[in-house]
Amino acid sequence: MTIYLSETLRAMRRERDLTQEELADILCVSPQAVSRWETGATYPDIALLPALAEFYEITVDELLGSGKAKRQAKLAEYASRFDDALNKGDVYGAIDLSRAAVKDFPNDYKMLNNLMYVLFLSGDETGNIADWRENIEKYKAEIDALGERILRHCTDDLLRNEVKLRLAFHYIETGRKPQALELLKTVPSDKDATREYIEYYALEGEERLALIRRILLSGLGKMQWGIHAYVKRNENASSEDKAKWLNLILQVYELIFDRGDYGFYLADFAIDNIHFAEYRLEAGDENAAFGALEVAAGFAVQYARLSESCVFESELVRGIPAFTNMHTADTRGFCAIVLEEHLSKPCFDVIRGTEKFRNIIAILGE
Repeated sequence: MTIYLSETLRAMRRERDLTQEELADILCVSPQAVSRWETGATYPDIALLPALAEFYEITVDELLGSGKAKRQAKLAEYASRFDDALNKGDVYGAIDLSRAAVKDFPNDYKMLNNLMYVLFLSGDETGNIADWRENIEKYKAEIDALGERILRHCTDDLLRNEVKLRLAFHYIETGRKPQALELLKTVPSDKDATREYIEYYALEGEERLALIRRILLSGLGKMQWGIHAYVKRNENASSEDKAKWLNLILQVYELIFDRGDYGFYLADFAIDNIHFAEYRLEAGDENAAFGALEVAAGFAVQYARLSESCVFESELVRGIPAFTNMHTADTRGFCAIVLEEHLSKPCFDVIRGTEKFRNIIAILGE
């Protein structure tokens, strides 16, 4: 109980933006006493507990942590319902749920982070939220305030860095690039790589192989993003070059997932094949385009049927979960998104009336 008390006292003081000296002044004790309470070396006199609880506007039980198990269970329930809402694309439901959680737990940084995240997600143009543009402006000040509050008081470095990255992106979206760049300077750029390098030499046997597999999967994501960004932004590249670069990703997929267990990468594989088909059409190669579109449709259907509990079996990524809960700002299923957002593009008009294209549409429509 003393451990919980020290944690609570430290968190509540920081939430009020007080120094140990200022709190000591208010309670008429020494700053050294406050410091010892917060480290767990000693704890306050029992006569001080009601005054502390009243000052922080909580009960003595909450101050002592005797309600910690109930608190953790309620927080876990909020987190589970939050994930369920976002897995269905119910962004506004997730906003309402997050507001309720923050009302119940105003000093829980994970709940504050969830609210910040879902407000940010409501401005995602890639989903099917009709008023996403309005939401960016509507929630601008609230996202700012939540992010700044978390960074001011939270001591969890992982959570802080997550918030910094989201806040920087928010600054960019709202026309504040210099502010974003300043914030990004405070985010570690190489700590993960350094940690993994040291961890590699600390581990042995299967544990070391498991680390290598995680690094390979992480590197695949970075390579995929880099090639996509290069293809999209390189205006001087020919259709042949773009198709060649995208094909490189597809070949790497096949190499790493040699058992065909692409997991959550099925969605990326499907979209990559559609882009590859676009560039082959631009080059006049309809046969290659149709081949890629048929593959894309097959993988889109597989992704829609993917189990949440499966793991990769291919040797290079063996044992890593092959599917995780996927938060989205879109209430449509993946096949519907492929049909409505990708295969509806004008570039496919040249083959839209063919039997092969209609068959592809039928596969996805089912």
